[in-house]
Amino acid sequence: MPISNGGKQLKDMSVSAGVFFPITPPDRRTLSYLNVAFTAGQRGTLDNAQIRERYVKMTLAFTLNDFGWFVPRRVD
Repeated sequence: MPISNGGKQLKDMSVSAGVFFPITPPDRRTLSYLNVAFTAGQRGTLDNAQIRERYVKMTLAFTLNDFGWFVPRRVD
């Protein structure tokens, strides 16, 4: 959603970086991830009596996977 001030759309510049860390329990049948991302940016400018907002955002997410359903069952 664009943000405007007095009918002019504000420019938004940002940079993002992220990394994920695998989490493996001792049984090795599941592989989950911890995801961490950082975003820093600036929206708007101070020229011509405009507004400027600087922001930093951190995102933390967790992905759960269960591969137990894919293992074929053996019948004796």
